Amino acid sequence: MEEVTVVIPNYNGIKFMEDCLDSLLSQEEGTPPMRVLVVDNGSRDGSRQLVEERFPEVELVALPENTGFCHAVNVG
Repeated sequence: MEEVTVVIPNYNGIKFMEDCLDSLLSQEEGTPPMRVLVVDNGSRDGSRQLVEERFPEVELVALPENTGFCHAVNVG
């Protein structure tokens, strides 16, 4: 069971996504298990597809349009 859920709201953040997720998923041994959840806010830059293809262990919620930062965090 995960002790921590990391919620990442995303809107066209492809230039940050790979480094962010690589860093989260390569934590030191002994780090509490975590669930990583990306809430995509209707991105059109390929960031949603990057998460789907490169990071299958990350949960993805794809919103159909940009509903704003707060809403994306609350969905997460």
